[in-house]
Amino acid sequence: FTAPFILTVDEILSKIRNLTMRELLGGTLFPDTMKQYDDYSIREALHNAITHQDYTLQEYINFVENPGNVYYENGGSFIPSTLQKALAIRGPQRHFRDECLCKAMVHFNMIDTVSRGIKNISNEQWRRYFPMLDYEIDAANKVVGVRLYGNAINEKYTKILKENKTLTLQECIALDAVQKGHQINKDTAKELLDKGLIKREYPNYQISLGVAKMTHQLPEYTRVSRLERSKLKQMGGFGLETGYMGY
Repeated sequence: FTAPFILTVDEILSKIRNLTMRELLGGTLFPDTMKQYDDYSIREALHNAITHQDYTLQEYINFVENPGNVYYENGGSFIPSTLQKALAIRGPQRHFRDECLCKAMVHFNMIDTVSRGIKNISNEQWRRYFPMLDYEIDAANKVVGVRLYGNAINEKYTKILKENKTLTLQECIALDAVQKGHQINKDTAKELLDKGLIKREYPNYQISLGVAKMTHQLPEYTRVSRLERSKLKQMGGFGLETGYMGY
């Protein structure tokens, strides 16, 4: 595919199998339905790759459909440097790699002028209880990759997002990193530890006892965490009180 991108984007996206997903929610006989990929999210990520491609490298933009996710890859560098910095931007972006192209895409409503695209995608993934965007930034080889998920990859993470309505977007992103086995910085880890959302297992972290209890993940948590005797007694007592263990 090649220019004009305003025409080829629709042609590209028409080849993606955006399946209809159905979920039977508690308390209702009618399933909730939604597309595997949100239309805005899948377009915004592709438009961002077109906008931020470094065309002096004379490289293609790669767009790959995988089972459960789609992957975008463009040449160049990630201007905000990290996802956290991109989400922290409050006003319009001050630097563009190709200002003329950006202005044209803004004129045709292909991209957002106030840098809300990544945040909007992240919020939509949160609403769907799906994993957050994965960024693969290779500064040495000038490659930026983005993975957009179209399904859940960890039942624990999904249940936490469903049942804990006090989470912030930043906490969801941090918990997403934990579910994927990625390291998180000490300050973020301390905040999650203080709230009882994760359990310390340096250098990695796992879902804490409080969250495991809240999301009914006690059997799996027991197996994975190798809990000491006192916590096993605590969990056994909770199971007997609630009838969760089948007694």
